Parts: sequence; C-alpha cells; structure tokens
Amino acid sequence: MFDPTAFDNLKVVLEGIVYDMDLNGMIQILDRNDFVNIAKMERTYNISFSLNDVSQHKTITVCLQLHFSFEDHYDEFVSKKDPFGCTYTTIYQIPGNLNDITDKRVRNLLSGHYHHIKTKKILMEKNEENEMFTELIVNDFIGETEVEKLRDSVQKSLFVLNELTNLTQSMGDRQ
Repeated sequence: MFDPTAFDNLKVVLEGIVYDMDLNGMIQILDRNDFVNIAKMERTYNISFSLNDVSQHKTITVCLQLHFSFEDHYDEFVSKKDPFGCTYTTIYQIPGNLNDITDKRVRNLLSGHYHHIKTKKILMEKNEENEMFTELIVNDFIGETEVEKLRDSVQKSLFVLNELTNLTQSMGDRQ
C-alpha cells in the first residue's frame, strides 16, 4: 500500500472545504485540474470558483493551487525535513483592465490580508475577441499539519472574493 504524501493529504482537505462551500451554495466551482509532471517529479492541483449569486457575465474568479515540487518530495521522503508540505497559491482573476483608481483600491484591500502580492496583466484570445484580465497572485507554504491554516486561507479567499466583487461593482469601471 502506498503512503500518501503531504500534497495528497492537503489536496483532499482543500477539495473537501471547497466542495462543502459549493454544496452550501456559497460558490460555484468552475474548473479543477490535477497535473503530474513525470519529467520533473512535480504535482499541481488547482480548483477555481466564483461567487454563486453573481448575475453579471464577467465575474471575478479565485483559483486555489497546491504545488508539490521535486524539492518538497525530496524533503519529505529523503531528508525527512520537517515540516512536510507544498506551495499554496491563491490567484484572483479580475476581468477587464483596471484603471489606476480601482487598481489602487484593490491593492489596498488585498494588502490588509496578504503581505506579498504579484500582479499579472493577461490578454486572452477567445472566439476572435481579446479579453484583458488582471491576476493577483499570493504564494505561501503550507505544512501537512497546518489544516486549520488551509481552512482559514480558503475562508479568507472567499471573503476577499466578496470584497473584490463589491468593490469592482461599486466602481463600475471595468472595461
């Protein structure tokens, strides 16, 4: 019988938390992926969702991702370096190109919850139309025994998603 990794255990917990929120009608799950990269001995799991009660066409989404690198694998099975765990990433994807005022307000909102925020502007081609997205990315390390930290992070992402949705709707300037 195989012994599950810290990644496997955290993935099951993350899935359970997010699917419970979906079953309770708080969110709508949009996508999920579970990738294995044999060449690099890495695994990545992500699950994306949006608010369930949003009626607008372009909604803000959240992608929660666990990444188990070769180094994480080595630390867990060879060097036995504690704590075992993986990288936990929260990605907020906001449709449209935020103007300077909205961008500043979004950053102020996020800085109250996260220390290091990376921003990416992405131009996606969909059905002969170009759509601009702003991604706000937050990385953290989560250990196998930090299930409450994982639960709190998911709850925080839902709270921030609500706040971002309210902020961008009140600004009415997404293009």
